[in-house]
Amino acid sequence: YLAYLMNQNAGSPIWSKGAMFPELRGGNGVYQLKVTYNTKGYTFTSNYYYNAGDTYTVKVPENVSVSLSSPAGSVNGRSYTMPAQNTTLTVTVDMPNVAQFTTYPNESVYVITDKAGFAAMATAVNGGKTFSGKTIYMICDINMDSNAHTPIGQFVSDSSWTKSFSGTFYGNRFRVFNLKVSNTSLNGGGLFGSCYKATFDGLQIFNGSVTTANRAGGITGYADGGCVFRYCSNGADI
Repeated sequence: YLAYLMNQNAGSPIWSKGAMFPELRGGNGVYQLKVTYNTKGYTFTSNYYYNAGDTYTVKVPENVSVSLSSPAGSVNGRSYTMPAQNTTLTVTVDMPNVAQFTTYPNESVYVITDKAGFAAMATAVNGGKTFSGKTIYMICDINMDSNAHTPIGQFVSDSSWTKSFSGTFYGNRFRVFNLKVSNTSLNGGGLFGSCYKATFDGLQIFNGSVTTANRAGGITGYADGGCVFRYCSNGADI
């Protein structure tokens, strides 16, 4: 916990990858990897921490073009193996970032790399664009920085789900850090507020807090219409 407090603003907290206590990770050493993601004109850069020998893989559909480049380490297709040194990695994916939703509203697949993507989804879904038939792929850990988050989707009524998320979200077992929802007048809240006929796979809320008037959840407040959750977890306080 002390290590977390020391590193909570470091992107993916150092302690979560064992950098504070490398002896717990086999003694290979922990190094910083500065990753720049390029997705159809949208660029996001963040620092992550990996043991030498760890592998990072970009998990998007096979028909999507992906390229990785780094001055160190090993690139094998869509996978990158961390060297025993601090280094950089550039990941280019030929898909729009969901943060660009207003620019690419008619695509069927998106990637998400940062909290701006979740904010864009909230604006779209809460405005009536349900993402039905659309799929989002999370390709890295995302730090919400404990900033106030507006849940994605709003409950309207049991007979109307016009402002609920109805798409598919692949978390790929990456983690959402420092989620914060604090609205005591909100009817349903979490990372998502309301979902209908949605599918979630491998979405992990690592830590944070959710406070609403009712139906608070880490991943979602409301889930109706046969929503599917596979390999998901929540570590946020409710």
